[in-house]
Amino acid sequence: MKPSHKEVEPDFKASAKFFRNGSLISEMPCSIWLPRHRHERPYLTFESTDQQNEIIGQLSPFYDLTITFDGFGERSTEIFAERVCIEKFRTTHSSPHLPPIITCEGHPEIFVKKEILTTTELSPGKNKLCTLKLTDNFLLSPTCTTLSSYTGNVEVNPIHSHIASIQNVGKIQFEKHFYQISLNDAGTASYSGLVATLELESEFEPFDDLKQAIYPQVRDYLLLSSFASNQFTKIVSMSAYVDNTLWDIWYSNISVSKPNKERKHSHHDVLIDKSSFDEFMKTISPTFTSFKPDKKELIRQAIYRIIPSEDSVLESKFLNCFSALESVVLIFRKESNLEFTIAENKKWKKLEKSLRSCILENEDLFETTSHRDLLKEMIPSLRRVSLKSAFDSFISTSGLDISDLWPVFGSKHETTLNNVRNRLIHGDPYKSNQHGSLWRALINLEFITTRAILTVLGWDASKSNVSKKHIVSNGWVGNSQLQNDMQVLSENKTD
Repeated sequence: MKPSHKEVEPDFKASAKFFRNGSLISEMPCSIWLPRHRHERPYLTFESTDQQNEIIGQLSPFYDLTITFDGFGERSTEIFAERVCIEKFRTTHSSPHLPPIITCEGHPEIFVKKEILTTTELSPGKNKLCTLKLTDNFLLSPTCTTLSSYTGNVEVNPIHSHIASIQNVGKIQFEKHFYQISLNDAGTASYSGLVATLELESEFEPFDDLKQAIYPQVRDYLLLSSFASNQFTKIVSMSAYVDNTLWDIWYSNISVSKPNKERKHSHHDVLIDKSSFDEFMKTISPTFTSFKPDKKELIRQAIYRIIPSEDSVLESKFLNCFSALESVVLIFRKESNLEFTIAENKKWKKLEKSLRSCILENEDLFETTSHRDLLKEMIPSLRRVSLKSAFDSFISTSGLDISDLWPVFGSKHETTLNNVRNRLIHGDPYKSNQHGSLWRALINLEFITTRAILTVLGWDASKSNVSKKHIVSNGWVGNSQLQNDMQVLSENKTD
């Protein structure tokens, strides 16, 4: 997608080298537009009359690019782009007497601009700095006072900024930066955005550490803060100044929407109150960092699925939320030896052989051989501990109180949350006149799953905005007609 400033001249024009699996494939003239807004990404176009460049559109849709500028003024610039998606590749023949024109667009997953300064443009005491541009987060944003004068000047003074110490990264501070952009009509527009700033360690290796150390650690911290704020916060770009070299990195493998001016996040939307946020992050961040890699990944996946998404439909939200709950239960399964009824393969194979023999010995009980084979296909499922048993054990062991919410499991006469999940996952949709009850089932499931994630992270769910006390004080009456909602969802009504 072209940036909003496509009418202006590109920021760079040069020859780009296309690499595939480390091998140089071709070169092609390239125009580059850098982002001016957080929701934009670097945008590249290519145009050539060299027919040899047609090979680019034939081999692969993804390439790595290198662009080098020999130096102009006081700076020498290099650009690297990883996994550039080449699309809209076409060859145009405008005249039989002229060579065809080959054009295409490029969208990189990672775009790096490296500028080597020939003079020291920053003060000596500021020689190892890193700034990360982020999407919005209500809890990470500093609390500020704003003073407006009769002259039109506006003064913004921070009262409180969130400061964190992240393992292998160091001290990081979250601030609000203000900037102006020149418009095509010669006017200017003012914007503000959330940023994180940190001073880099002396042993810092710029590109590798930005990608492999700082980015993953800060991304995880932001994911936990996203969970607390109930809104996704992502790293849009990173800038670092190290040893007279400026590094700018943009990440295009994430989706960033334009800010919704009509719908602003507020204290009504968060999971953790702002007054408790610092304590919350100081508690759960070290806990998360101490987890083994597989446990971390399960928590990540659970949080990804539980944070609200405006684009999802009701049924998808329910399935995503139930999947998040299953990830939490899987953590408990692994730690409590509740994945399998018989863990050892050799012992299971012995029992499986006996069960198959038993079925064959009682072949006369089946109406057809197909019914017999259907039972044989179900044998492997006997090895895995049921989700209900693992969930009940998790609730009992953790002491998590969900007695005020819709039952996840229950008797066959109840429409439990698990029943709703099973119906949806097997493609049996609910009718529009059942959506009110389905929505209330989803809200209950979100409360349960969020409390479960908080428990695994070591935070008391009663100190959150999904606690029984808090949701009741906010006027929660969603379960006042629980039996009626269960009845509605058990029926196959028509519109």
